Amino acid sequence: MRACFLPLALLSLTGCHHRYTGPSAALAALAAQGQTDAQAPLQTSQQITISAPPAKVWALLSDIQSWPDWHPKITQVAVGAVQQGSPFSWTLQGMSINSTIEAFNPPQRLAFTGDVLNFHAIYVWTLTPGANGTTQVNLNESVDGFLVSLFYSDADMADAAQSWLTDLNAAADKP
Repeated sequence: MRACFLPLALLSLTGCHHRYTGPSAALAALAAQGQTDAQAPLQTSQQITISAPPAKVWALLSDIQSWPDWHPKITQVAVGAVQQGSPFSWTLQGMSINSTIEAFNPPQRLAFTGDVLNFHAIYVWTLTPGANGTTQVNLNESVDGFLVSLFYSDADMADAAQSWLTDLNAAADKP
């Protein structure tokens, strides 16, 4: 990932951020339908096959409060009830992200929006039962925002998404 913390800090000091009031209606609608923003400058679609049934994978993924236990890049989570429409915040590599759950369909789909500074993201997790008790997990993401391409690339997003999937796989492998 590019060294972006100083520029992000400068953006925050210049007033290029706002008090979080929730996702835009357009992003929320896309996420609720299990879609990302096809017009966003940054996008990735990553997948992994996990040797665990969807119920076990879903239990890990939908327990948002426990994300830091199995994905060390997330250091803090604040969440109440995990259901459609619920807000939550989380810290990823030092950046505090404000999110809203837009789709909560156990054990198949978890989609949420996320805002940090002037960046707006959609995350769509889809679980599909596979052969012999496995689960195909797809993570689709899009990010838009002022100058976002100066701070991140599609390759950065792909690496981050694959890391998240790999950590989920390792957690699901534990008894």
